[in-house]
Amino acid sequence: MTLFGLLKLGECRLLPRVAEDLLPKKLFDETVAEILLSPCDAEEILARQALLAAFLEPKRQEALRTALQALLELERAHAKLCRAEQPLERFFLHARLLRAYLKACRALQTLGDCGPRGQRLAKEITAQAELETVEEILSSMEKELAPLQRFSLSVVDKVWLTADAPKTYAQRFGEAADALGLPTPAPRELGLPLTAELSQGVLQLHPHQGAALERLREACPTLDIPALTQLIPQFRFCFAICDLVEKARARNIPHCFPVLSSTPRFTAEGLYDISLLATDCPRIVPNDLYFTPGERFFFLTGANGGGKTSYLRAVGVNLLLLLAGCPVFARHAVGYPFSALLTHFPSDERFSSQGRLDEEKARVKELLSHGEEQTLVLLNETFSGADEATGCDLAIQTAKRIQERGWFGLFVTHFHRVREEDFLLLNTETGENHARTFRILRDFGLRSSFANTILKKYGLDEAALQRRG
Repeated sequence: MTLFGLLKLGECRLLPRVAEDLLPKKLFDETVAEILLSPCDAEEILARQALLAAFLEPKRQEALRTALQALLELERAHAKLCRAEQPLERFFLHARLLRAYLKACRALQTLGDCGPRGQRLAKEITAQAELETVEEILSSMEKELAPLQRFSLSVVDKVWLTADAPKTYAQRFGEAADALGLPTPAPRELGLPLTAELSQGVLQLHPHQGAALERLREACPTLDIPALTQLIPQFRFCFAICDLVEKARARNIPHCFPVLSSTPRFTAEGLYDISLLATDCPRIVPNDLYFTPGERFFFLTGANGGGKTSYLRAVGVNLLLLLAGCPVFARHAVGYPFSALLTHFPSDERFSSQGRLDEEKARVKELLSHGEEQTLVLLNETFSGADEATGCDLAIQTAKRIQERGWFGLFVTHFHRVREEDFLLLNTETGENHARTFRILRDFGLRSSFANTILKKYGLDEAALQRRG
């Protein structure tokens, strides 16, 4: 059987560090993270959006979860059959496998109204699963297995194993007690380990059934169980996204399926850092996102604890979700299927020697070597362990390299001298009494193109503006 599956899975194209930087394990397990690290093209994104929209509908949840449970049951049945050693055990487990197979296939056939992918999968199951043949063989096997399900152990006339045992002393005492109106305990069936001798003995008692079961087993079509069980991680991924949406909904965080753009951009209204759901953060503040073809790179500066890193994660996590065909956590979003996402969140931001700084410079150089034509780069306090002058120079050089390649980028830094350069800027908002609002707003440095335009408009220069300030 050849099944396309729910998701068209590709290779893990993003660096493992992306998951370490952006995906808390409390929210994204290894299976989910692996799929999120495999960006999709536009066609696959749209197909997944339709599929996940169906998964998110409450009326379909029960049927979809039933399908997943049926696949898990099939996986367990297949594993037990593969481990079976005795012929009698294999007959019973083969019948169990067929029952699980039919149940799983019927459950998958109900996915016909779950977008194009669900329709395709349901049609493939109907066309390839040979359900009628399997049903006929299972029905015949169950009839042949019925006499083999019980047997008796007896010492009467030295017969130890018998299909039709004579009455035991316990049975005779029980009948006498019943006739006298005395209470008797319910009979117990003795469960025994199925040894090779026991298996052989039962089959010798029922040679006709044993031969018939062997013929049915040989006549059974080859079942491609892995083709079905490979859907399990795909189902789990879809349900993990559904669970994430439910956690966000409990915090009144909206979600939407982003509109795909034919030109490189990533804009959003009210974008949330969903990774904060893995913490005790009492309030998650949304912010807007501004990446467009004309505004590709930003420096983000501002007060410590003002939400800079959270904003950076919001961009990264939601881009990963977009590229995987998932909903993003915003009121509205428009995005492009970027080919690469690069991240640098230093685990040790304080360097005690020039050697450590050289090491970080090398890591950043190596990181940027993985970029592709349409790449978005997220840098968090990179070079922060260097002195102000050196660190700022390195940050500016790195930013210019990103701009020269036409990539998109967001660089969080405490080097405020970057505000004097001609870069697009974002800054943290500070409320009354320097209170942190965790809002990220556009800002304009004195040397930015926008600032220069305003100065010219009002006949001012930097010196005049500084005197007035």
